[in-house]
Amino acid sequence: ACVAWPTIKKEFDNKAAVSVMDLVFKAVFVLRNFRKELNLGPQKPLSIEIKTTTQKEEAVEAASVCMSHLAFVKVNISTEEAVVPKCLSALIDKDVHLYLPLEGLVDIEKEKQRIEKQIKNAEHQIKQKEKMLKNKDFVKKAPEAVVSRERQRLTELKESIQRLKEVRSAFK
Repeated sequence: ACVAWPTIKKEFDNKAAVSVMDLVFKAVFVLRNFRKELNLGPQKPLSIEIKTTTQKEEAVEAASVCMSHLAFVKVNISTEEAVVPKCLSALIDKDVHLYLPLEGLVDIEKEKQRIEKQIKNAEHQIKQKEKMLKNKDFVKKAPEAVVSRERQRLTELKESIQRLKEVRSAFK
């Protein structure tokens, strides 16, 4: 005997819960990237600011409970437009901005130097990869997988530089 294909029951279709969990996933993803960029361990407690509209405030408050446990953060929610000085920021959803204040979290001068060093290193690697990929003999003789991997790495390095420059701008 064949069993019918499972169907979604209407009573389990909760768009509000899906919206809240979507905010949680996006925020945790952003926070983990911030931790990686700033060399902050996963157990270091952080305090973040979330600016949102009054329409989304309830969803953000519901999401903040999960965020605090999953990303080890203290969440402050505000519906007012205020400038958060020296911070990393990200738009995690329409009308939901996440800010990580840097003051007291990292040594800003050391971070500037570290980021500049990473940018210079990545720029040097980009020059090497571009030189390699412009060499027609290399492209012709190397296996396609190797050439493809080098092109992918070049793209990743360019994206990395872009993100590092965004982080650097937060320190100004």
